[in-house]
Amino acid sequence: MLELVTGGSGSGKSGYAEEHICRQHRILSRKAGKPLPLFYIAAMIPRGEETEKKIRKHRDARAGKGFQTLEWHLDIRGRLKAHPMPEGACVLLECLSNLTANELYEPQGAKDAAAEEVTEAVCMLDKHCAAVTVVTNEVFSESSPCVQGQEDEMGRYKGILGEINRRIAARADQVTEVVCGIPCARKGGGKLN
Repeated sequence: MLELVTGGSGSGKSGYAEEHICRQHRILSRKAGKPLPLFYIAAMIPRGEETEKKIRKHRDARAGKGFQTLEWHLDIRGRLKAHPMPEGACVLLECLSNLTANELYEPQGAKDAAAEEVTEAVCMLDKHCAAVTVVTNEVFSESSPCVQGQEDEMGRYKGILGEINRRIAARADQVTEVVCGIPCARKGGGKLN
């Protein structure tokens, strides 16, 4: 089961995604008759006070929920090849916008192959895990005007993230947009029983 969760900044998408993957994890663990592994793949690179504050907020929100946190900022495919997910794993990947920026702009990133790298990483997770929830951002309607000379680069980033979102949405069993804390099914919407 692959779900893509999208929404604007502060929409509640992270909270929804955590609740959803934890619910799936409980259901699948009950069916398996044993606790299954639960992972949180964190893609945000800590860069200064603002990002460190966001990271702390996310850590606090998932404390006590049983997540094993993997700080995987780049090359998720390579990491999965070296360390395959255990059978029955449930995974929350947060988030595609950070992972895409990392692959585009970090020195060891995939650069022009970022869309393929990120999409294939999610496909590998989907293929090998019992349940995967992936968070992305709706960056297309909330951006401020670009600084002179940055229009092309921001447009390039948005275009690549948009392509990744479309590819993952096409593959996903369920796509949910969170608006003002309210999850709205955009594709699928069935529940695990």
